[in-house]
Amino acid sequence: MTAVFLILDPDPYVAEDLSEIVRETVPGAQVIHAPEIDRHTMTIVDEMSVVGVFLSGFAEDEASRAIVARLSQRGVALARIGTTGERRVTSGGPGACVQAPFTGEAVANLLRQWTRDRDRPVAPPDPGLV
Repeated sequence: MTAVFLILDPDPYVAEDLSEIVRETVPGAQVIHAPEIDRHTMTIVDEMSVVGVFLSGFAEDEASRAIVARLSQRGVALARIGTTGERRVTSGGPGACVQAPFTGEAVANLLRQWTRDRDRPVAPPDPGLV
């Protein structure tokens, strides 16, 4: 199955940098850039098997809180990118924080962790506990 990654960032240069790192680290990955959080973005999260999302450049508002909650419900990995002191989405849901300016190595390490976690087999339930 193709690994799908979503980049939510209004800055096309940041999105392109992240896209290149994703494609180099996860060969064959599909990368989708969404410059805004809207109904289309929610549809992508709901209908595609998204492995991870990079969220950057959005103030904490209702739309960003909604997508973080949706990602959490679906068990999608999330990384927030920002610099110290910037107002970024920080409430609710799981997620890693990547300091900006980010390095290719930091993002690649995170991607390897996400894909390793995704590919880890789930142990069958203990028959004595079922």
